[in-house]
Amino acid sequence: MSAAVDLSALKSILLLETYVAGLFAHDRTAVARLHAGQTLKTVREPTNEHDPNAIALETSEGARVGYIPRSENQLLSRLMDAGKLLEARVADITTHGMRVAVELHIFLRDR
Repeated sequence: MSAAVDLSALKSILLLETYVAGLFAHDRTAVARLHAGQTLKTVREPTNEHDPNAIALETSEGARVGYIPRSENQLLSRLMDAGKLLEARVADITTHGMRVAVELHIFLRDR
């Protein structure tokens, strides 16, 4: 018999491990200052002309660094549209020459 888990005690639930899309199409200075553990704001963009499910990622100072990938954002955008709070945290940054990849963890936060 397994013990029940009290989900009401959790402050955040990991929903997704992904990466930042469109990294260098935005603020390169902000991208260069990203670090593991940093929290990024998720900003819903329902009127985005390229993707109605778009979710932008910004630093606490408001600098845009990219987006949650289109292939991953449909469910997340629905959660945000329903009033849920999502938080993105930089999990890892890898550099290969001039190429940079930023891995993210997306959490559902308790308000």
